[in-house]
Amino acid sequence: VGTTLKGGTCTRIGSVPKFVDHSWLFYNSPSLSSSVFRRPGLHINCFAYWLLGVATFFGAKFSIEADSYDVYDEQGGFDGTNSTYQVSQEQGHQAIFYGTNSTNQMIGFSGRLLTFVLSAYLIQIVTVYFKAVRGKARGMMYGLSKAVDILSVALDYDHSSSEACRLDLERALSAIGHYALVVVSTINISQKAEAKEIRREVFESRKFDGDYFVSLPPKQALHVLRLAVLQAIECERAKGCLAKLTNEQHVALLSYLNDYCGGASSVSSSVTSSKLPFAYVHLVNWGVKILTAFYLVTFECLAAEDWDTTSVCMPWEICKLSESNPTASTWMFFIWVNLMTLAILYFLFGILEVYVCVNDTWQSGLVLQNYEGIIDLICEPLLMKPASIADLSAVYNTSKASIQASTARSTPK
Repeated sequence: VGTTLKGGTCTRIGSVPKFVDHSWLFYNSPSLSSSVFRRPGLHINCFAYWLLGVATFFGAKFSIEADSYDVYDEQGGFDGTNSTYQVSQEQGHQAIFYGTNSTNQMIGFSGRLLTFVLSAYLIQIVTVYFKAVRGKARGMMYGLSKAVDILSVALDYDHSSSEACRLDLERALSAIGHYALVVVSTINISQKAEAKEIRREVFESRKFDGDYFVSLPPKQALHVLRLAVLQAIECERAKGCLAKLTNEQHVALLSYLNDYCGGASSVSSSVTSSKLPFAYVHLVNWGVKILTAFYLVTFECLAAEDWDTTSVCMPWEICKLSESNPTASTWMFFIWVNLMTLAILYFLFGILEVYVCVNDTWQSGLVLQNYEGIIDLICEPLLMKPASIADLSAVYNTSKASIQASTARSTPK
């Protein structure tokens, strides 16, 4: 709630039930920009594993039937009327038996392991790449707000050098925040030339040398801007528009500026893949896919054995006396189970795609517009003198008098 989605629209309190009541709809997100379902690799993985499961089911069913016929052949053949049919059928069912105690124990252990690995991994991803990133951006905004508060109080707006100083400070301070946000939004863009052009625009739109700043590492560019701001403040403290700045305010201002630039530096690298060890991410991805394959193959083998135990034969097979072809309800249940298997695969593999999707929320601009607007709003007192309480009261009284006069003119005598 309160997060800018796209195009300047914002979710409100009244919009929450829409996202909660229809959360089962996979497309319930702004143009899928923040959804795992926009990842082509996710669909490829899920359908590949699903096809593996279907092939395992039919392969296991065929193997069970083949082993059953081998038992019948050893007893001298089976013609469908042999009196030893029941015994042969029972022996045939015992040819392949997947639901052993060891298999069930392995399934239980793998299930607990998969739950532990995925839950820990998801918590790490959300904490590092979502909560921590927003916390860093919020800290950056707080540092800027506190610095501008001191400047707006200490500035002499009527001084001859005030306008030039305020414009320079606004350009430099806003450039620091905007550049940090643009860097984090373009850090994973494959087209490096496009990313470089976007970053250059941040400086050139504020009349800085874009080529020079883009040639520097992002954190060094932020450091250069911070030093320029400090020099501007020191120049105006002597006999300029910041002559009223006390020593206590100066110390606090330097601290807030340091917090602001440090926060901008942290934000600029907050979604890099180095935040989590590669070995950890690689091991989790490998382990989840191996355990999922084990689960899927074992489940389909047990399902094939269930069909054989309940005397269900395939339509292309020659059914024994007590067997019958699957009914329509049997096929419907088979389809339903496979659809649920596909949904589970999407859930498991979707967790592995959360990191990319969280990073894409920056690259697609879902949060960038909101933060950029906040930076411009915070820096606004540097462009014009904030209105005082008396000014706001005067505006209210003038507006009230105008309304009363308009009402009096419209009232018939």
